[in-house]
Amino acid sequence: MRFTFCTILSFLLFFASAQSIPWKSTHNWKVYNISGGNIFSYSADTLKRFSYCILDEDSMQSFLSTVSILPSDDAPVWMGAHLASYEKNEMMYKVEISQYGGFFYDEKNQQYFQVSPQLREKWHDYIRRCFMSFK
Repeated sequence: MRFTFCTILSFLLFFASAQSIPWKSTHNWKVYNISGGNIFSYSADTLKRFSYCILDEDSMQSFLSTVSILPSDDAPVWMGAHLASYEKNEMMYKVEISQYGGFFYDEKNQQYFQVSPQLREKWHDYIRRCFMSFK
């Protein structure tokens, strides 16, 4: 009985840790000057060729502290997106940020994340202002 309990607890802890990203360890968030329907086709390596806006670390950590995972079986509908990246452990990761839905997709981890409803409008305004700085 004790062995079964320990095994189940270990499995649950492993599964829970695999479901989330330690956002506090991410940094150097950028939004790229790329628009159009083909943003999903760019690889992380090609992003170096585009101009970008660096997102403020404190602001991003504030937003990211509120994110939750969206269930993978309920993929959200895209109605425009911004291309972004972040760094973690000296590796760059690509994300697509929804212009309207308050969510983003982390390609490396193949997961959708949503910003808390309380901060969603501020999140949209912040990302939009950064993207508009290219104009």
